[in-house]
Amino acid sequence: MRPPHWNRQTNTSRISRQQRASRLKLNNSRRYQSRAAQEDQGRRHVQWRRVIRIIAKTAVLLVLISAAAGGAVWASESPLFQVSTVTVVGNSTVAEADVAGAAAVLGQNILLLNADQAAERVRALPAVKRATIYTKPFQEVIISVEEREPAALWRVGSTNYLEDS
Repeated sequence: MRPPHWNRQTNTSRISRQQRASRLKLNNSRRYQSRAAQEDQGRRHVQWRRVIRIIAKTAVLLVLISAAAGGAVWASESPLFQVSTVTVVGNSTVAEADVAGAAAVLGQNILLLNADQAAERVRALPAVKRATIYTKPFQEVIISVEEREPAALWRVGSTNYLEDS
């Protein structure tokens, strides 16, 4: 016995004769295709899938690269990462303002800050023996200074000269 849905007739009255004929031709052409033609059509289908997959992966990669570049530009220009506080540690004879002025880090972006160059500028001060620069997230720079110990002091006129060991 047949299931009840097999006895249903499809409503073909809504389809025009031309549409029925074109569907019949399409079905017949598919039915009588050679095995090689059917396999070739399947290969083309797989090739298109590969092309679409490659395009999708490329689009995702471009979105990720542009997001990373935009984030880098934002971080380099954001006031959130600008140095607002400079703390000098270890100074007794050299003024804190002189050390901070020589370092010239106030207002720079902390992510782009070259600590070695700033430390060299601080070491160029006559009373500074060593200088090390540390950064603290997000807006603070700490400059650690070791001053020279004078071994000799002499005065010529009104000018004092210090000699370290």
